[in-house]
Amino acid sequence: MEMDFPKNCKCLLSDRPSARFCAVMVFDLDEFECWLCLVGGNKWECHVYTLTMYNAKDQPVERHIARRHGIAALGGRVYFEYTGNELGFIEFDPANPEPKIGFVDVDRADMPDSMPMWSSYLVESCGELFHVVIFFDGENVHKVAEVAVYKMDFSTPAWCKVDGIGDRVFLLGGDRIEHSNFGASCSASQHGLPSNCVYFLNHLAINENWVHVIDLEKGTEEMLRPFKEFVDPLRPPFWMLPTQGVDGLLLDTPKHTKKPEQPPEAQKHRRGRRIMQGISSLLAGWLVRLGIDSASKD
Repeated sequence: MEMDFPKNCKCLLSDRPSARFCAVMVFDLDEFECWLCLVGGNKWECHVYTLTMYNAKDQPVERHIARRHGIAALGGRVYFEYTGNELGFIEFDPANPEPKIGFVDVDRADMPDSMPMWSSYLVESCGELFHVVIFFDGENVHKVAEVAVYKMDFSTPAWCKVDGIGDRVFLLGGDRIEHSNFGASCSASQHGLPSNCVYFLNHLAINENWVHVIDLEKGTEEMLRPFKEFVDPLRPPFWMLPTQGVDGLLLDTPKHTKKPEQPPEAQKHRRGRRIMQGISSLLAGWLVRLGIDSASKD
């Protein structure tokens, strides 16, 4: 490569690897640049983009595609949050190496005025696009007040609020404050996890490292702390997805067999242990990343 690869970046595939056109996309989080390499290719191309929006004072503001905001690939397009009434997208033409940026006017998702602090994520799941918003309790980013899930209806188009996500779990988190948000999904039953749940790694409260497990059907929240032995880490924990087999969390779980009904307390303990097993499978990747950063710091 003639140019240095970005150090702070966000990476995703533009489509499923089996699609007619699929590229590895690396967004520079410091510059307005995107690097592309076709799956199976051997050459990286750097593309510079410009996105300008206007603030309340009608002043132009440069907008970054991937920094702080949700981004997800669906059906050959890469969607990103732009404004409350617009959804941005990047699409590709195999005959034209230059990606095209466009926008879709959408009916805005309702945001309560009483909750000034929130963080949003785009999630692709089973061929559908979701917008998940974590609302905090006032200015307190340590306490989750509400989780709202919206599904995109492309026929309108509009964000439609949903009460559940079925036999799925959503994995949310991020790299650092003001940098990169992350959202993904996986099957709940296939991996032995409670369905209809959102797993949120609170990357806004860096010194906390809690995992919030929000049950959308029951309206409950369970807080786990698998990283409690690591005080003041160099970076927040983050989700690492497998490269094969599933599009989300991979757990080594046995096949389901019918077992005698257990008391509620025993069921709760077993559920918590199962969740912790799933989360611990991600901890190894976090420690590897942490070790790399520690070595570079020394």
